[in-house]
Amino acid sequence: MTMETLRRRGAMLLTALLSASGIACAKRDRAPDAELLVVSADSTFWVTSTNGAVRVRGVPMLVARVDGRFHEIYVADDDQSYFDAVFVSHRLFSRDLERGDSVELHSDSLVRAMARSYAIEHPGEAPLSPDDPENDNASIRATGDIEILGLHGPYLSFEHHTDIDSRNGDAAAAHQHAYRRGVLDVRTGGILALPALFAREPSDSAINAGRREWKAARDSLLVSPGLAAPRTRRAIADFAFDPLSFTIGSASQAPTVRFAVPAVGHNPDLEPIELAPRRLPSPEWWRLVVAELPRESGNLETWARSTDTLVVAANHDAHLWAVRLKLGASDAHAVVRLSSAVDRVLWLDGSVSASARKALTRAFAEASEYDGGAPVAANQPGSAPVTLASAHPFLHLPSHDHVASKTTRQPNHSRVAARNVGADDAAGRKCAWTRVRRRPPRDARQDGGRLRDAACTDALRHGIG
Repeated sequence: MTMETLRRRGAMLLTALLSASGIACAKRDRAPDAELLVVSADSTFWVTSTNGAVRVRGVPMLVARVDGRFHEIYVADDDQSYFDAVFVSHRLFSRDLERGDSVELHSDSLVRAMARSYAIEHPGEAPLSPDDPENDNASIRATGDIEILGLHGPYLSFEHHTDIDSRNGDAAAAHQHAYRRGVLDVRTGGILALPALFAREPSDSAINAGRREWKAARDSLLVSPGLAAPRTRRAIADFAFDPLSFTIGSASQAPTVRFAVPAVGHNPDLEPIELAPRRLPSPEWWRLVVAELPRESGNLETWARSTDTLVVAANHDAHLWAVRLKLGASDAHAVVRLSSAVDRVLWLDGSVSASARKALTRAFAEASEYDGGAPVAANQPGSAPVTLASAHPFLHLPSHDHVASKTTRQPNHSRVAARNVGADDAAGRKCAWTRVRRRPPRDARQDGGRLRDAACTDALRHGIG
């Protein structure tokens, strides 16, 4: 074989290798046919469909898109407890996934003020370290819970609950319990009044209608006969209509507002009394919100983008939501089955920058480590729905005990399991001994607020009547 022949064959082999390499790179670099984030009350799922293969990864993290940027919304424990005094509250943060910095949106100023006063009055008492057990018989127990109820664009609906029980001082000051709801701006943390979100005239009309509804309900309860009437009248005195205590919802992609009459008193079980939801004209900012909301039809909800459709079928009896993805004229593919309803869908397209995509990838990797969380395995076409390694019949991210439940009120018991938040995430804390720790959404009871599905509260739920 001549040298010329060897050179020709070598050139042909090199061309073939380069072509094969090019094909492999093209396959590897091929853009997905569809890519989206499916957000439930306590988790986010990254769904990617490429050439008929659907891959899903789920993590216990709440992702929001605010002004075109991706944010993680999370709750952290602020634990400033002593052996004889428990001071634990929640702090609500928004973290820009690209920049990595967090902004504090809300905290319980009363509990934090009590902790500061206690430290001044007891200079010789050392605060508990993260591994110290809690004293169940502490003289003072002050806790503050924040629960996320909904997210619509940059506006977050929440419930704030403060409990103070003390064996010190007079009876009136020893037991204080307060519930309220509200809406804040994720960009600034500012609490918003209704006219700041919607036009003045329909806002004023909704506020006046809410006042009338509450007055009619209160008057009917006050004149109710029976043995429970005195108890009802005492309970009603703890409630007062507040135009700032409301949440945002949606009905058939139209905005709704729901007032919840807050309570302040000595009864720890007097939750806000929800009034009827009211539709308001859509403001300009709602235009971007609609793209994330479903079209509702009974137990079916659909999200559409161009010719692609995501369908979620609910089986409420089984607490199961089946997610299917249909691309163009192709058949729908089973994507995953979830144990909680889908709230929002964020479609990802060419407008998502490389840095934003890299930040999302990094955030998903971090969130998979929250309190022992596990990434979700990918399913192949025609296979069973995606499951975790434990092979459950549907996807249910690691469950967490509600250590801050309304019955036990012992949030410090989660001290060991909680994940530390870095200095960038908790720049607002001043004392080195303050422990600020990120809570997984399910552990922080964020799966409890089903704003879109919430039924009107029964008076008996509040111990009235």
